[in-house]
Amino acid sequence: MIYDKLVRDRIPDLIKREGKTPIYWPLNDYDYLNALLSKLVEEFMELTDAATDEEKAEEIADIYSVWLALKEHFGVSWKLFEKIHAKKSGEKGQFSKKLFLHEVKDSTNQ
Repeated sequence: MIYDKLVRDRIPDLIKREGKTPIYWPLNDYDYLNALLSKLVEEFMELTDAATDEEKAEEIADIYSVWLALKEHFGVSWKLFEKIHAKKSGEKGQFSKKLFLHEVKDSTNQ
């Protein structure tokens, strides 16, 4: 079976334990970033298909793992991330109101 996707580090070993032969290789930084972004989309799509709370939590945990890999790939520290997150949350809020901005009109052209 062909997968052509980024997998967790221990997946090849788990495949070998099943008596199968995984074909894989390490990616360069450019391909790794693209694979991470594709993996993020894959995990979000799986989240939309999740039915139970446990399945949803599992997919969110997978999204978090990809997010952590992206943070590490770009060398963003926790301290900087938390500082910027707190600043944005304080200035712009979160997403709890589920607002969708359609358009912004110039008030002089109404």
